[in-house]
Amino acid sequence: MPRIFYLRGAKVPQLAFKLDPLLAYAPQNFYFHAGVVDVFKRLVAVLVQDSFRICWVEGPIRCGKSHLAVALTRELCERGLAPQIWEGCEFATRLLDGGIGLGSQDVILVDDADHYLQGLQVGESGPLVNFIERLRLVKSALVL
Repeated sequence: MPRIFYLRGAKVPQLAFKLDPLLAYAPQNFYFHAGVVDVFKRLVAVLVQDSFRICWVEGPIRCGKSHLAVALTRELCERGLAPQIWEGCEFATRLLDGGIGLGSQDVILVDDADHYLQGLQVGESGPLVNFIERLRLVKSALVL
């Protein structure tokens, strides 16, 4: 059964800061707001387990889901896992290999998974089902 995480408190509009020099797009420059910190901690607790894990993260547009994925990647690397961020628009192509080569240390984070899921038609879920089954067999994790 997938675990579902909602980004609450994330409806605050992003603030337009003029930073000079601009901060580099790097995990150490991310700051967690109240709507993300709880989800981050709960996801880490689930994703470090030695079993198949599948999680769904839901939140409004521009609430920090992509930054959350980058921060998770950094944290999971520090804990000895092998996270990968895949873009939702490339997910269909990545599914074609069916997860061959993935192992128990792999964590796949799909950013903007809705781009893939919204494009599915009836009868087109086979590659996704096969991929999830492969992850289950090797005890990998998937975050959509």
